[in-house]
Amino acid sequence: GAPRVGITGTCMGGALALVGAVHADVDCCAPFYGTPDPSLADTSTITIPVEAHFGALDNLAGFSDVEAANKLKESLAKNSPGSVVHIYDGVGHGFMNSAPDKPKISDDVSVETGFPPAQKDVQQLAFERLEAFFAKHLKQ
Repeated sequence: GAPRVGITGTCMGGALALVGAVHADVDCCAPFYGTPDPSLADTSTITIPVEAHFGALDNLAGFSDVEAANKLKESLAKNSPGSVVHIYDGVGHGFMNSAPDKPKISDDVSVETGFPPAQKDVQQLAFERLEAFFAKHLKQ
């Protein structure tokens, strides 16, 4: 086994990463644009470091919009001091995808999502923060 474990995910995977932070033996958690239903996990009980990432233009109400991000921030403040919730301007849900506005499903199929297009600078900043967070909490 690994001496230290970090968990991350996007969308439903972000919500499940937070479920893991509540119910699994992990050392840190870095969810992207997703929060779990309170019946699955009470995020106020998380005691490990969390670094969460959300888009300011995300419109998935109650799951990954700014209100959900701020609710998570308040919840984490109870038992996980030092945790941070980043909200990035100008991007929405799926902002780490190469084309969140029109993802390629197969070679000849793309789908319009209504999400804002990718912003490479935001993606790079979020990924650099993720790498630094994991390095801080997982390296021995």
